[in-house]
Amino acid sequence: FQYLPSVPSIIPIDYIMASKKAATTALQTLTNIGGKRKGADDESASKKKLKSHDRTMSTEKAKRVLADTESKLKVQNKIIRDKQKEIRELKKQLQAAEDCVTKAKRAKARLESQNTQAVSMVNSDSDLIFQKVEAEKTSTYSYDVGGTCRNAMEDMILLGDEANILRLAVCIRDLGKGAALKVALVPLLATLKEQQQPSVDLIKALRELYLPLLRGAEKINDCKIWPLVASAINFASNDQTGGFDAIICAEDYMLLSERVFVAAKEMKEANPVSYVRYNASEGNCPIIDVLLPAYKAITGGDIGSAAKANLLQVIKTYLLESISEPIEGPVTHAMPEEAEIAGKNGFPDVQSFLLSPSETTLRLNLSKAGRMSVHRLIDYKMGYGKLDHSSEGSGRGRVLVLRKTTGEQLERMNKKKERKQKHTEMLYILFSLTPHMVCISLPPPDTKLGISIGYN
Repeated sequence: FQYLPSVPSIIPIDYIMASKKAATTALQTLTNIGGKRKGADDESASKKKLKSHDRTMSTEKAKRVLADTESKLKVQNKIIRDKQKEIRELKKQLQAAEDCVTKAKRAKARLESQNTQAVSMVNSDSDLIFQKVEAEKTSTYSYDVGGTCRNAMEDMILLGDEANILRLAVCIRDLGKGAALKVALVPLLATLKEQQQPSVDLIKALRELYLPLLRGAEKINDCKIWPLVASAINFASNDQTGGFDAIICAEDYMLLSERVFVAAKEMKEANPVSYVRYNASEGNCPIIDVLLPAYKAITGGDIGSAAKANLLQVIKTYLLESISEPIEGPVTHAMPEEAEIAGKNGFPDVQSFLLSPSETTLRLNLSKAGRMSVHRLIDYKMGYGKLDHSSEGSGRGRVLVLRKTTGEQLERMNKKKERKQKHTEMLYILFSLTPHMVCISLPPPDTKLGISIGYN
């Protein structure tokens, strides 16, 4: 009622109208105030609802965010666990690697120690090898200098010190013995053939061994040594193996051919003894056993071509001489003069054997005294070399075997015939000849078996 005006004692119309207006205004005011409050309440309720809804929406959103965060955390935790596992594995590997490094360092230290010991042992062994070879220089009786040098070279090759191998080759060279040079050359040459790129020291060692064989005046009876020397020169002349200058190797080839000529000539001029089985050189042929192997062994290309041509020319000359050489053989195996001696001394069986033109062997079953009497008959009364006699068997089965030397001569003649046939075939093959290009005429029967040769 504060909005109502005060009521006067006399209420004029204007006053009433004014009061009505004021009342109406007041009522409107009250009405507005109530409506405003109601609206305010509604607005407050709406705001509360909005706030509640916002809170509800915020909670759900927070739950979703929390769920996403938890999911991401799970993923991150899994990644972390995997990384931790990797780190643990890497730590184990690192520890294993550190252990391996430690073991390797220890092994390296042991190897260095062993290597030091091995080097010391090698040096010691090398000194022993040199001492053995040096001892051969002052030795009065050297029964196996070749074996000593061969073993020394093989041992030095096993040690693998190439500088010492060269020193050893010089030491063996200074011995001045052909047998030592040859046997030391064999293992060294075999070692060089196994290597793709031998060192210069090994090739020098090879030449130190074969060069004295070419230049020395010492007679070498072993015909197998010259193909070996030819192989050594082939190796030394090979550019791919770091060989010597071509001029040096060509000179070595010429020295080889000269020594081969001398060896072949000596074998050709050698006079065989009466007993074939006691003659070491019997059956050797200067062409087949000396000239041809050396010729085939030279593979030095242009460097060795001159020496090879010289050898081929000598081979041709020797072949022609061999084919045209007459072959003499006994007409009969009878020995009448020796048979008469046997008959006068009371050996009828021996007498009959010596008179036979075909028998060459007789076996006598005699006592020891009987065998000794036959020995004396042959060696002292007939003359040494007329009959070959030897005892075979033992005890009561021991017999004395007599062989006529004419039988050995026949055997030698047959060997010469075989050799002549081989030489004829070689002549055809080496010089590309055919049989119709060579005219061979045989002498009449019952004469010396000589042939003459000519060319169409």
